[in-house]
Amino acid sequence: MPQQFQFTPQFSTTHQLLRVVEHIHEGKNSNLTTAAIFLDISKAYDKVWIEGLIHKLIAYKFPQYIIEIIQSYLTKRNFTLFLLKTQTLHKENFSLA
Repeated sequence: MPQQFQFTPQFSTTHQLLRVVEHIHEGKNSNLTTAAIFLDISKAYDKVWIEGLIHKLIAYKFPQYIIEIIQSYLTKRNFTLFLLKTQTLHKENFSLA
């Protein structure tokens, strides 16, 4: 994912924030409405009842693509490990559901 800067050398939260601000300015200059959702779920995912959350999102008429993103995040975990300049991708064989 090219916009993901997590654990990427020479990139930081500041770079992501600048991307967001640039996107907002582009929308404003083009007379477009721009919206953003920021979720801090760093420790919540291991405690949430996933089926219940998905049911609530459907009940509150969240867009299907948002539901799928959240469900994917909560059930399809993977991470990248950098060790001695070697990169590995690890995919868990289980879900949090």
